[in-house]
Amino acid sequence: MPSGISQNGRWKYAYIYQTVQNEVPELIEQSVHINKENAMITILRSYFRSNGTRTAKEIQKLLGWREHDIQKALNSLITNREIIQTFTNEDKGKGIFANPELI
Repeated sequence: MPSGISQNGRWKYAYIYQTVQNEVPELIEQSVHINKENAMITILRSYFRSNGTRTAKEIQKLLGWREHDIQKALNSLITNREIIQTFTNEDKGKGIFANPELI
């Protein structure tokens, strides 16, 4: 995260970056209370709000999560009606998950 400006570089103007834990050390302590499942659900919720639709395979490719963890988070979002699952003939049984507000 940017923390200052340096007189270096061609234009004598460059940002100085610090790690988040150096700038806001209390975030590490606060993050201990966030469980993995809720974090994954929150990340996927934001992902679907900005991207609209994705398959589980695309999510796995992007985030590198285990298939079981992805399905668990997707099922939670479906149960809460935050996303829906749709199918097309080309999917051959694989679902496309979508944010219903963007369809």
